[in-house]
Amino acid sequence: MDLGTITTILTSLGIGGLIGNFFQSFLQSKGKINEREFNFKEQRYKALMILMWTSLNPKSELKHLRFYREDILDIKTLHRELKLELYNSLLYAEDNVIYSLRKFIEKINHQNYSSVALEMRKDLYGKKTKINFEDIKIKL
Repeated sequence: MDLGTITTILTSLGIGGLIGNFFQSFLQSKGKINEREFNFKEQRYKALMILMWTSLNPKSELKHLRFYREDILDIKTLHRELKLELYNSLLYAEDNVIYSLRKFIEKINHQNYSSVALEMRKDLYGKKTKINFEDIKIKL
């Protein structure tokens, strides 16, 4: 082997190693970003579910919500918070979550609540489901 061949082999190995390290670092960084994004979405969706549940049952649930959110004093403040969450969701939520959340805010009922929850489930976990409102409907 001559010096040129050895230099070429060593250079190729070095560049290949650098490229491999770059892609490995890139993929790890992307994975961490995806994990943070998922955790943020999950946290926001859980908070939204609590706000929506409270709006469905304000007489019994508002007092429980105040334990975590002292700033929500009445149903008017709760509805304002839901509207604010709708606009905040533009930053992180899938389109179908936003559409169903808007529909819930416009007409607060258990069926629309279930629709939002199922859209959130699809967004977070990519799970398709055959469950609909009638499947989970219970008398409260």
